[in-house]
Amino acid sequence: MHHDQDLLEQLVADHRSVRVHFSELSGIPSGDKQRKQLVDLIVDQVVRHIQVEERHLYPLARERLADGRDVVERELADHRAVESLLEELRHTHVSSPHFDRPWWPVWPRRPPGTPARRRLGCSRPSGP
Repeated sequence: MHHDQDLLEQLVADHRSVRVHFSELSGIPSGDKQRKQLVDLIVDQVVRHIQVEERHLYPLARERLADGRDVVERELADHRAVESLLEELRHTHVSSPHFDRPWWPVWPRRPPGTPARRRLGCSRPSGP
């Protein structure tokens, strides 16, 4: 269980970090090269986060939740959509109007510690 809690805490920390970066992004003017650097950082964080969920969290969900297969299939479909969008964004020039479209609401679609994650036997850590 300790490993499971550590995993959930790391995933929650990832969500917080990406949320902070999105907030920072909103304060950088369109076309500024700093936006591209921050987006590249966000993309890297989200891709790493997705890999951790798929490698460690989803096997637990399949094993421990009655509806685990369905939950994981929905999450995997979400991940594929996010990855496609992020890959497109990674190759978009910062001066393109497509770069500033409202793509970022896809992350996180749900807050960390959603019922499925809590049902894995881990509760959402407290704190900011």
